Amino acid sequence: LGGDNRPRSIVITGPDKGGKSTAMKALAESVVLGQTIGIAPAQELALTPFTAIKTAMNITDDIVAGESLFSACVNRAQTIIASVKTLPEKQFAFIALDELFNSTVFETGQDLSYNMLSFLGRSPNTMVMAATHFPKLTELADVTDSFSNYCVQPHKNAQNRYKLV
Repeated sequence: LGGDNRPRSIVITGPDKGGKSTAMKALAESVVLGQTIGIAPAQELALTPFTAIKTAMNITDDIVAGESLFSACVNRAQTIIASVKTLPEKQFAFIALDELFNSTVFETGQDLSYNMLSFLGRSPNTMVMAATHFPKLTELADVTDSFSNYCVQPHKNAQNRYKLV
């Protein structure tokens, strides 16, 4: 984790349709493929074997069960935090969070996300990738050595379609 003295976790920002979720899904899939069958869509791959791979992506509500979207986000966050707390010392977790807590008031969602990432960043055996529109999360790179920031920017091609460069 965090080889070459680099931060082991990242916060990805950028506009809607900028590729944040796509990049996150591609990396998560690469981790699973590399770890389970030894292949990944990459020229080269050095991989930490992860005991736990957790995601909070495409969370939905369950009205029939009485679970709002916010409740679903809280439940997923609690599950992830519990798994990190019980992770043995020499085992590692990869966690992908896509727009967590975007289903509530901006300030509340931002504070909950910041607190969760702060906790995860303090765990030395956890690697986190978080996509967000919450600006406060980018401060983690300044106040911890666990995070770095990346910003994706879409560009229009000749056919007037967005693409990542």
